[in-house]
Amino acid sequence: MKNRIAICLFLVNLCCVYSQETALVKTDSCDCRHQITELDIALLCFNVEDMYEADEPEKGFTFAFEESLWKMSCAVPGVDTREEAIMKVQCMWNKYRERIRCYVHPTSIAVNKNITKFSLDINNTVFIYQAVRKYNLDMNFLDPADNKTFLDFVEEREEYFRTITPVDITKADEYQKIYQLLKTHGAKHCRELIN
Repeated sequence: MKNRIAICLFLVNLCCVYSQETALVKTDSCDCRHQITELDIALLCFNVEDMYEADEPEKGFTFAFEESLWKMSCAVPGVDTREEAIMKVQCMWNKYRERIRCYVHPTSIAVNKNITKFSLDINNTVFIYQAVRKYNLDMNFLDPADNKTFLDFVEEREEYFRTITPVDITKADEYQKIYQLLKTHGAKHCRELIN
């Protein structure tokens, strides 16, 4: 059943992606021969959205999205050290981060935006904490979908939840913690990147 749902979501996401842009182009840096496809991105989005447990926890993974990140980065459990794998994930992220967007969640305000924004909007903070703490992914880039950084998005969403009626103080406080985490790890606002 899980596979059927995944296939359906992949096909929907794939249709959306192909209508939006051409296939991702492989570059020679990072020493990874795997060309990231829209299907890889759709699987990553699906795994972030549904928070499935890892298929291979014995290899050190907790969540399926970690397995997706490693696969997309050509990192191999048992071959690459944790440090080597993190460097590969960082390299892949820097190369493709503007294109790693999620399309198939119709109620999300982050549809077609970077996966970090999508993750925040669907309340999957685990992905964000791992991206920042474990993998030290660089969040200092402008998302082409809204020309804002992830830090801008977090700040806007925190403000939104502090001003709606009724106020959602729990969510606003969680977003404030994420904002502080991002700042501690060097994240910037778009105005800081442009200057």
